[in-house]
Amino acid sequence: MSVNPYNLSLRQLRAFEAVARLGSFAAAASEQCVTQSALSESIKQLEASVGLRLLDRTTRHVALSAAGALFIADVRHVLATLRNGHQRLLELRTLAAGHVRVAGSPSVLSCLVLPVLEVLLREHPGLQATMWDASGERIVQLVQAGEVDFGVGALPAGIGGARDLVRRPLLADRFGLVAPVGHPLLEHKRLRLADLRGERCVGLVEETAIAQMMARVPGCPASLLRPVALASNPSVLRQMIDAGIGVAVLPALMAQAPTYRHLGFNLLQSGRSGILERQIWLLQRPGRSLAPAAEALWQAVRPVCAALAGQPGLTIAQDL
Repeated sequence: MSVNPYNLSLRQLRAFEAVARLGSFAAAASEQCVTQSALSESIKQLEASVGLRLLDRTTRHVALSAAGALFIADVRHVLATLRNGHQRLLELRTLAAGHVRVAGSPSVLSCLVLPVLEVLLREHPGLQATMWDASGERIVQLVQAGEVDFGVGALPAGIGGARDLVRRPLLADRFGLVAPVGHPLLEHKRLRLADLRGERCVGLVEETAIAQMMARVPGCPASLLRPVALASNPSVLRQMIDAGIGVAVLPALMAQAPTYRHLGFNLLQSGRSGILERQIWLLQRPGRSLAPAAEALWQAVRPVCAALAGQPGLTIAQDL
């Protein structure tokens, strides 16, 4: 007789293990919170399913049969595996364990994610986190591939794959001049791009979303299109500004990053192309819910967005 393992119920296996361990139907029924007759019926159904007697019963004694002695080890392994699996799920739900992975542009990670990540990891020391510092195109690739739970950042034009993702708007992020405190252009009441003609400027390499956006601005001064120095990341760019190599046009959110706050910031006013700004998005794969740790981090980021919206150049999305 072939045995279909899917005919064996968890209730039957638990009843069998309890009787084998306790050596008593009465004690097993009490432990399982069922009547003795119900427990006895579960054992009968199990034995009928496997076609073998698993327990030898007398009026005074219950013992494993030869078949039962072989089967009990497998039953205990199955029950232990289920308990371990349930425990892991419980740990994920209560944030006692888990791994959250986020891809984002440097300024977004620095201003929106890292402050709340520190709190989350301190309150839930069993969690782990991986932060990917990436450009807009790379963020989309990581989210699409499922290598991160979600992405946060601006989306350069022409990234077709982003259309296949769930996108939630977070912030509208206007551009402005970043320069050492005391720079004359910081005092302009209505600063425009044209005011930067002839100014020594520094910028980010053309692979970055910010550089690509600047290159598409109509009437952008040559001083911005061809900076005297380029940096591959915001940290090096900030050092260039500190060293007096030049000033930069950057998003307001980047000016809020801890390493930039000692510098001055002056919003650019609208020009021929309108207001120069980027949109910050949260990106997810469609049809995929966030793991508990990732959901907790995302929920913590939302009030940070709301708080930053009071800073110059930052406006919260309507449906955040």
